[in-house]
Amino acid sequence: MTHSTVVRHQTQYQALVKARSDAAFQRFMLTLLSVAHNSGQRFDRATVEGFRHA
Repeated sequence: MTHSTVVRHQTQYQALVKARSDAAFQRFMLTLLSVAHNSGQRFDRATVEGFRHA
């Protein structure tokens, strides 16, 4: 893989990440939270914010 190919792939990935909609992110978080709840684990707001910025 040439350097330019790697850079192009990174740019495409960053564009996809930026294009991620809030709605999709919220659905993902709701799924994660429901799975955690069903597992008997609890997520507080700080944990949720941590995932948001991860």
